[in-house]
Amino acid sequence: MAIFTLFTLGNSSDAFLILRAQDLNISLFFIPLLWMMFNGVYTAFCLPAGKISDIVGRKKVLVAGLIVYSLVYFGFGRSSQAWHIWALFALYGAYYGITEGTSRALIADSIPAEVRATAYGIYNTMIGVSAFFSSVIMGLLWQVFGATIAFSFGGSLAAVSAILLLLFI
Repeated sequence: MAIFTLFTLGNSSDAFLILRAQDLNISLFFIPLLWMMFNGVYTAFCLPAGKISDIVGRKKVLVAGLIVYSLVYFGFGRSSQAWHIWALFALYGAYYGITEGTSRALIADSIPAEVRATAYGIYNTMIGVSAFFSSVIMGLLWQVFGATIAFSFGGSLAAVSAILLLLFI
């Protein structure tokens, strides 16, 4: 759970993705289309990622997902054209599809049944608190240093989290 909490400190509100899209002249009219594409990719990846995690293990799939996230966030920080945002939103959907169910399955696999509900409660509390602070950190970094540094922070924490998963889970 500590690794998930560390990752979440770099996983700020998706509102920052919309702000970045607007920075690159994507009009508000197209934002719902970006989200539709994101959700389509997310949906397309959920079942295959779950099946793959059943075969090769949760850790490998989660590490792959965190690497995708890291690349996406570094990409958002360095993007310079509108098409970059479209491609990154699609990859962001892949990240969600790869990790959303797999992270919960890892918890279920790791925790005895008699305390599983408590574990999910702790997990969701830690994620919620960390998500609040991640958005504060992202906003401050963006305001003081710009989008590149702000998104790089999130990408870096995802990369560190992937390494920690490889080493300790």
